[in-house]
Amino acid sequence: MGFIGKFMLVAAVIGLALFGWRWWQAANGRLGARRDARRDEVRPPSRPPADDLVSCGVCGDYVSVDQGRCARGNCPRG
Repeated sequence: MGFIGKFMLVAAVIGLALFGWRWWQAANGRLGARRDARRDEVRPPSRPPADDLVSCGVCGDYVSVDQGRCARGNCPRG
């Protein structure tokens, strides 16, 4: 095998390695995108924001600041 034959063999091996590397990176990118899409679908729903609570002066229960009058007759939130 002469110099040209060895050179062509080395060039073919390098070309196959580069082609395989590019194929491998593309395949991992597609799999990663699928994994990310699946992860977004499985994400649990976000919780609603928490309300600020204050203690009722009559019964001592904690009620929301935005809540209106309760069913008690002597409710101070009226």
